[in-house]
Amino acid sequence: MPREERTRASALPAVDSRRICGVQTTRGFISTRVVVNAAGPWAAKIAEMAGAELPVEPLRRQLVPTEPFDQLPKRFPMVIDMSTGFHFRREGKGILLAWNDPSETPGFKTDFDATFVEKILTRAASRVPVLAEAEVNPRRAWAGLYEMTPDHHAIIGPASNIEGLYFVNGFSGHGVMHSPASGRITGDLILQGHSELIDAKQLSVERFKEGKLLEERAVL
Repeated sequence: MPREERTRASALPAVDSRRICGVQTTRGFISTRVVVNAAGPWAAKIAEMAGAELPVEPLRRQLVPTEPFDQLPKRFPMVIDMSTGFHFRREGKGILLAWNDPSETPGFKTDFDATFVEKILTRAASRVPVLAEAEVNPRRAWAGLYEMTPDHHAIIGPASNIEGLYFVNGFSGHGVMHSPASGRITGDLILQGHSELIDAKQLSVERFKEGKLLEERAVL
């Protein structure tokens, strides 16, 4: 069984199109009756390999670090402006600025857009006027991908039409923080069909068809 990193899954064969029987990878075939889809922004593509639908799409997030800035305390917690989603925290000697640009569109875009600097500095100065004096080098900024669901909450649980396929996707920016509980819940579902930690049904993929969305308004 291949265990190397950087191994790409190319197919998820299913028996009678209803049950997982393995994973075809670039390093060979892995026979298994259980597959956990934790592919982040690529989750929908992985689900599609097995003939399952998963409402998860990639969305670019951009981060802008300032040059060394001493006009704020050396230590302070992350600060969030809930009216706009702008947030910032200390990062070394500088300040790391972040903001959920509502004009951003879904897609596998990971290049940093230099025009974003002016947008975020405008919001920074509006919330914390002293940040108007912060210097920014656009070459030090970067972008990455969130995995977004329609209600901005995770999908955890089995696929509705493929036995043996489980989803742990769509955390919409909360994945690292929620990972310990998500791993526990997923293990429970695989081993015993339910979790004593929470009612996992509320996080199932079926909630979108049933109209039982869990709206998250604090999307950063």
